[in-house]
Amino acid sequence: MPPPDTPGSSERTPLRDRRLAGDEEQRLLAKLKACGTYFAPLAELALETAMRQSELLSLTSATVDLGRGMAHVRDPDETKGRTVPLSARALEILSALPKPVSLVAPLFPVSRDELIRAFRKACNDAGIRDLRFQDLRHEAICRISGRMSMEETMRVVGYKTPTMLMRYYAGSAQLDSSTNPELPALAAQRTVRILVVEDNRDAAHMLAQFLRLSGYAVTVAYSSGEGLEAARKTPPDVVLCDIGLPDGDGYVLAQALRENPQTARAQLIAVTARNREEDKQRSRDAGFQLHLVKPVRPESLLHELDKAARKFTSGAR
Repeated sequence: MPPPDTPGSSERTPLRDRRLAGDEEQRLLAKLKACGTYFAPLAELALETAMRQSELLSLTSATVDLGRGMAHVRDPDETKGRTVPLSARALEILSALPKPVSLVAPLFPVSRDELIRAFRKACNDAGIRDLRFQDLRHEAICRISGRMSMEETMRVVGYKTPTMLMRYYAGSAQLDSSTNPELPALAAQRTVRILVVEDNRDAAHMLAQFLRLSGYAVTVAYSSGEGLEAARKTPPDVVLCDIGLPDGDGYVLAQALRENPQTARAQLIAVTARNREEDKQRSRDAGFQLHLVKPVRPESLLHELDKAARKFTSGAR
């Protein structure tokens, strides 16, 4: 197998921790400019958008909407495309490129091999060691995550699971997954309280981190009894509940929450691996308004939570 940075090798290698330091970015761009017209803009756009190498090289006038500030990209290794929002700087970079010969001609008419060779030469000439072109995506995600919420960053960089972004959020490892409903700084615009009831502690911790970084106040419980006690202490607006719990299933917990006037109005969402129609019907009978089957797409979960947030912030609480 070729090394990860050789031409033709996969970009799906694990991200490293290599970041640009000091004046490396300025030195690199200066040397890339000497390699040809397109190499420095390619690197700048990679740093601005976190697009993959293959996505950058596939850009055309037909896939870039400068007016709306959007780029529609499709990695050759992917069956589905995605839409990337373009910042003001990204639009400047694209607008300054030479006009392509046609709408479907690449905006960067260089091959992957040419890009890799030019990048290596520029790094060598600039005295920069151990830097690959795909490290620019890692650098870009670090910068983007520093100014955006996890939900926004997922949309920009195209990641499908919060697990893939956890490493980029400073302090995320220190977020306490215990029953702590206090709002973090990111949650200034959201006042919805979420109770997560999940006996798999790793899964519960990961979900709680994701929700907190998305701006929600989260309490975590690992059993039906803990969930009921947590709900009594701090009535939640939304309950995300697994069905298979060690001391009684989620159906019993849902019924208990419905019978308590303090928690009766909470939005109950089952998050479970049980996917049979009878399981979904039993969820409805127990009082769950929604039955989500694991693994749940993060954007789907956030969509449902946004609906709940609108309900409670409009005065329904």
